[in-house]
Amino acid sequence: MGLRMKLLVFGSGYVARGMVKYMKPEAAAYFSPRKDETLDSLGASWIEGSVMDAGKVMEACRDFDTLLYAVRTKNTNQMSNFDANITGVKNVVAAVRKYDRDQRLIFMSSINVTYGTTEFLRTRRTGEDNASLVKNHLIVRSSFIFGDGDWFTEIIKKIAESGMTKLPGVGNLAPVFIGDLAQVITRASDLRGAVDVSSTQKVSLLDAVNKYREIRGLKPAKGKDSPRAVAKLKRTMVENGLVTEEMAEYLTMDFQRENTYLTRYLDKYTGYLDYLSQTLKG
Repeated sequence: MGLRMKLLVFGSGYVARGMVKYMKPEAAAYFSPRKDETLDSLGASWIEGSVMDAGKVMEACRDFDTLLYAVRTKNTNQMSNFDANITGVKNVVAAVRKYDRDQRLIFMSSINVTYGTTEFLRTRRTGEDNASLVKNHLIVRSSFIFGDGDWFTEIIKKIAESGMTKLPGVGNLAPVFIGDLAQVITRASDLRGAVDVSSTQKVSLLDAVNKYREIRGLKPAKGKDSPRAVAKLKRTMVENGLVTEEMAEYLTMDFQRENTYLTRYLDKYTGYLDYLSQTLKG
């Protein structure tokens, strides 16, 4: 049974699809320049438009009680970080404040946003500041998100099949399953402010790649921990076309948080290494 919620999602990518699928709203629509077959199959209505168009954003927000901003550029070049994380958010905030009906704004952000130095994280931090101007807001700072054909697992697959014999052994990606993330957002319906959502299981890039290789019968990579070796291996991944420079940085960061809301709302959750085993063996 769906929630008594009329949900408008800004975006049509992986996160947008997962939120519509797992939040199960009473009614859903997605605001995007592109029509998406998966969202259509989930019963979401398409509202054509760009978040850069303030007039269309204003009109689209009118009939919904919950707005979820999932416009992302971390893994795409379709829109600048400034446009997606700042201008687009400002347009949504302006609409909510004009209608003044206590509409809920859910802003999908990222753990490490408060001190990250990449352009994505810096502009996303400003996006958080703008989203917080809405009284009824929830800022969701998540770690890497996986499940249902996610791009994170595609990156792990690409690196695992690249033949690299050494990889950075540092960092904790603490990935969270998108269905679990949706449940946290749903159960946090009375919360306002920012929440961190990460797994409590330690999963480094090396752990994920070697799990993939184990399942596929491939030789495991060796981990290197020294700052010099890690920097060299990150450059190698970029030079080999496996990841962008920013993504290489993300893949060696620590995304786990002791105050994660994942375990506050869920007794059980899906671990990434178990997910890989079930998905690849299945």
